[in-house]
Amino acid sequence: MASASSIGSAIVTLLPERIEFDAGDLERRDVDPPQSLAGQAMDFVRATAMEQIRSSLELGETGLEILDAVSEVWARAIVLREYADPEIHPPDRTETVHLTEHSITLTGDLIVQVRIAGVIEAPVNLLLEVKLSLKAVALSIRSGEIVAAGLGEATGVAALSFEGLQLHPDLPKQAVQLGPQIDFAKGIPIM
Repeated sequence: MASASSIGSAIVTLLPERIEFDAGDLERRDVDPPQSLAGQAMDFVRATAMEQIRSSLELGETGLEILDAVSEVWARAIVLREYADPEIHPPDRTETVHLTEHSITLTGDLIVQVRIAGVIEAPVNLLLEVKLSLKAVALSIRSGEIVAAGLGEATGVAALSFEGLQLHPDLPKQAVQLGPQIDFAKGIPIM
């Protein structure tokens, strides 16, 4: 069964090994004074950020609520709306609906705490964007709610940026293992 942390662990496999960018790009940008400290801290971020980001994703401790975002996309799918009607689909019956290939883009802020000279802590706000392509999904629906999702093959790509500057070269799309099934403890209401 997949969880936020297991899906986070899968997304970690899409991240770059390290952050690489031209520091001059930050110096040439207009940044607000509060962000300038973060801009100066980017050299330190390069050394520690990927470790912190990987750890946060693997523990499910990020501002990117992966399961919520994915399930919300499914809950809003037009093809599923009829399953919210108890006259068409009795609430006491669980039905399986197969979705064909589709894509989901997840975007969220990741805050990395950078310690400078062992004294000053500076929060650096990074943007993580993950694009997933799911080959097939089998949704279990009961009482107008998605209660589980069986996951097929998936591919994805991730990108990290700071103030609009991508922090690594473009990455290739690659296979990602999201887990065989997600069980939603609280059903996701179809909208």
